[in-house]
Amino acid sequence: MQNLSLFTTIGLMSELQYELEIQSNTLVKESGSFFYAAPFTVFISGKQFDVTFEKGTDGHVRRRVLEGAKLLCELGHPDYTPACTVDQLNDHLGFSEALTLFAAFAHVKVIFEKDYLKAYAENSLPVSDYSLKQDRFL
Repeated sequence: MQNLSLFTTIGLMSELQYELEIQSNTLVKESGSFFYAAPFTVFISGKQFDVTFEKGTDGHVRRRVLEGAKLLCELGHPDYTPACTVDQLNDHLGFSEALTLFAAFAHVKVIFEKDYLKAYAENSLPVSDYSLKQDRFL
């Protein structure tokens, strides 16, 4: 009976909490409910970006963005955006998918900076296709 319980737990971990697919700035698929504090993954141009939500040493929570084992950026409270404008994201963060990554962040509302949200809402930025997946957390 204990093995059945373990199998059930493993089965639940592979279920998706939330899934999103955007192609040509158009919503293709969105299902489930995004859980703000749970880790998630964004896929852009064959690359995988893992995003966590953790308590920092200063007591504030921050989002950490990793590509494999490489930390690309940490985004701090309260806006979870870097100190640059939207059009400077790729250069400021040093990777070409940053503009698209933040489009995903804007879609699921994990960033709060008003200028960023407005820029993405206008749908005029050169954003690549992307998908986002979040495994069931609880």
